[in-house]
Amino acid sequence: MIPKLLSILTCIILISLLNISCADKIQSNLEKNKEIVRYIMEEGVNNKNFEVFDKIIGENYVRHCQAMPPEFQEIKRIETMRDFLTQHFTAFPDWHEEILFMVAEGDKVAYISRGTGTQTGPMGPIPATGKFVSVDNYIIQRIENGKIVESWVSWDNIYYLNQLGLLPSNL
Repeated sequence: MIPKLLSILTCIILISLLNISCADKIQSNLEKNKEIVRYIMEEGVNNKNFEVFDKIIGENYVRHCQAMPPEFQEIKRIETMRDFLTQHFTAFPDWHEEILFMVAEGDKVAYISRGTGTQTGPMGPIPATGKFVSVDNYIIQRIENGKIVESWVSWDNIYYLNQLGLLPSNL
């Protein structure tokens, strides 16, 4: 009876240790994914450092965003993303992002960031307005092998354009 009880206890202990080990590994991967997102926001976006984007964004990257003009609603590949960011940083050279909230699950990191900046350069066909904007962005990043491979981005575009003075004041 005692050997059988010891065998059962040994199995329970081993299963518990394996579960703890798996949970620790999952938590570690989630934290690594969150660090990747923090790194690209702080070192890439806030420092306008394209080398960071080249290191962290996967070669076949896809960005989905319904708030953009049709030609930018789906950005594919790092080169196109780099072109988009160059245009954005030209329009808003002082652009800064602050992460307000972040969660991770599986291969995805979801977060809310607040972007701020002054439009001192052209934004596509729109000349500089000289106006300051502050907008909350809702973003999900999918990460594979330490690289961001897909993003879903949204924000209140009416609020954003209104701050730039580009919409009638009655909206």
